[in-house]
Amino acid sequence: MKPIQRHLLASLATVAVLACLALPTWAQTASGTVTIQVKDQSGAVLPGAQLKLTNLNTGSVRTGASAAQGIYTFVNVPPGTYSLAVTRHGFKTEDFRSVTVQAAQTTDIRASLRVGSVSSTVDVSSSAVPLVATTTNSIGTTVNLRQVNDLPLAGRDISDLDRLIPGTSNNGGVMTWDGCRRQRRATRSTVLSLPAAA
Repeated sequence: MKPIQRHLLASLATVAVLACLALPTWAQTASGTVTIQVKDQSGAVLPGAQLKLTNLNTGSVRTGASAAQGIYTFVNVPPGTYSLAVTRHGFKTEDFRSVTVQAAQTTDIRASLRVGSVSSTVDVSSSAVPLVATTTNSIGTTVNLRQVNDLPLAGRDISDLDRLIPGTSNNGGVMTWDGCRRQRRATRSTVLSLPAAA
């Protein structure tokens, strides 16, 4: 084998190994998803509704429009608190004032528009935003600074924070998520959100 072929083969092997090592990190994300379903009061889907998602901390704005099924998804949304305005011609604007987006989570919002002028606004309280994601089967959690400080970690191993994820258990020293061993962890994620202590 020629030296250049050996060098090329060694380079390809290195790239392959690095790609395999990076696979588990792809499942971990520091952003969330917001899915909006827009219907009228009778329950019929409303395509073409204009959506405006505004980060209340930074003022950044993202826009979209509901598709034929009345659904639109904002992806790669940084964690934080947002407001969401849903408008469509012939209907009152519906404002969600406090939409919380968490890392590696899907926030589901169901907007029910009422017939009226666009200049009329319906304010929706944060209690109207569901606490359970209905569009995804992923399991995840956000660990805040208070939880980190209050948790007694033996040896201060940050990977022990995985035990805070719903569905985890320790069976004889083997950590599982809903019966899946830790090696299949690529479908689970724990993202540490460390804002200033409250």
